[in-house]
Amino acid sequence: MDTNPYALHQAPAAAAEADARASFMRRTYLLLFAGVGVFAATLAAADSVPAVRSLAVGIWSTRPWIVLIGIFGVGFLVRAMAMKHPINLVLYFAYAFLFGLLLAPTVLYAASTQPHVLSQAAMITAIVFTGLTGFVFVTGKDFSFLGGALTIGFFGMLGVLIVGVGG
Repeated sequence: MDTNPYALHQAPAAAAEADARASFMRRTYLLLFAGVGVFAATLAAADSVPAVRSLAVGIWSTRPWIVLIGIFGVGFLVRAMAMKHPINLVLYFAYAFLFGLLLAPTVLYAASTQPHVLSQAAMITAIVFTGLTGFVFVTGKDFSFLGGALTIGFFGMLGVLIVGVGG
């Protein structure tokens, strides 16, 4: 009996037949782009719908610590519910919406002062994402080894944020 709650109970997608892998990739990228769409729609709504704008600005009017704890809590909840359909999708899209609300004031400020920066950032992100995805598809390399380094970098940035907000 496998006692590891995180163990895969089925073969990973990489070991599946070609049509199953293709289906898995289509679903994965569809979810990714749908999440990006929710995020972008939230930013657009914050720009044009007064109620959404006041909600986005109002979130930061509370204590920033509550906002940070909330976003981490939702992130952990999304991760914990990743295998429980359909709540996983509801939480994923709620997380994308929440991130849109949290970043809306910053993004809208940047758009009003230097609009070219947003298009440059979007272009660079798209190029890097497409290039990395193409590299993985062509070479079959696995970048999961970077998880630890990214986690350490995340907590380092969190520490800088806490010192900056608190100081």
